[in-house]
Amino acid sequence: MDLGKRKFLQQLGVLTAGASLVPLSQAGIKLSPERREGSEDKRYGMLIDLRRCVGCQSCTVSCTIENQTPQGQFRTTVNQYQVAIKGQEGITNVLLPRLCKPL
Repeated sequence: MDLGKRKFLQQLGVLTAGASLVPLSQAGIKLSPERREGSEDKRYGMLIDLRRCVGCQSCTVSCTIENQTPQGQFRTTVNQYQVAIKGQEGITNVLLPRLCKPL
């Protein structure tokens, strides 16, 4: 390797190390989209027919996407219970979505 290439690569390494020390916020790079302000005259809700719930968690995914929650935090969950109904034999699985709880 000739001396010109070696010097160029050394300077490139120094530049890369220096650039990594600059926080992204000071560089003007936004990591999250701007927050949207809600409208006072409109209110939205989500309706789920409990008789049709199959535990697919799509309501949980929709809530996470819409509210941009941090990774690993969920405002909507689907709980599964095992219930014994009087007059019937055996145990029945019941799925119960707990809907979006905004902060």
